[in-house]
Amino acid sequence: MTDIPIEGLALLDAIAVGESGGKADDAAYTILYGGGHFTGYGAFPQWAGKDNSHAAGRYQFEPATWAEAAAALKLPDFSPASQDAGAWWLAQRDFKARSNDDLLTYLKSGMTLTVVATVLKQTWTSLSPVTLPSRYAAALAARQPAPAPVPDPAPTPAPSSAISAAIAELQHRRDGFTAQIAKLDAAIAMLQSMG
Repeated sequence: MTDIPIEGLALLDAIAVGESGGKADDAAYTILYGGGHFTGYGAFPQWAGKDNSHAAGRYQFEPATWAEAAAALKLPDFSPASQDAGAWWLAQRDFKARSNDDLLTYLKSGMTLTVVATVLKQTWTSLSPVTLPSRYAAALAARQPAPAPVPDPAPTPAPSSAISAAIAELQHRRDGFTAQIAKLDAAIAMLQSMG
């Protein structure tokens, strides 16, 4: 299967918020339109449907749409990995067909996501130009690798013997100046008492 870039994964996460609740757990990948669940990922689930829909999975594929994606990508099953690959393929295909732009290039450019939502709303009716930008930003931030830990600063080394010697010499001089100042203060006091 094709590797999906981080921008694509973030878009899929944002799409899934409206289609299946946004989680990436087993329940999201096995959800049926209307809230039921299917078991097993061997193939697209065959079920009676609800409200004229037979949508299933994290991205709520209809059977014919899934058949197109599965055939185009030679997907072996309806597993989470296959659903992700099929949804990314579908998003790219439909975006290109309706806008004549490349979806990944558009996402990487940082252009407004209201256009993406508007173009892909025909594919995923839950998409909204109002909510997609914040959903995408949150999903992208969540998928960014954690920053490398900042190492603790190196401990300050103990002064070398040359530095220790210089410090001792300065302290000795300071003590000498303190003694001289005391003598000068005494001399000033004596002269003032004579005057």
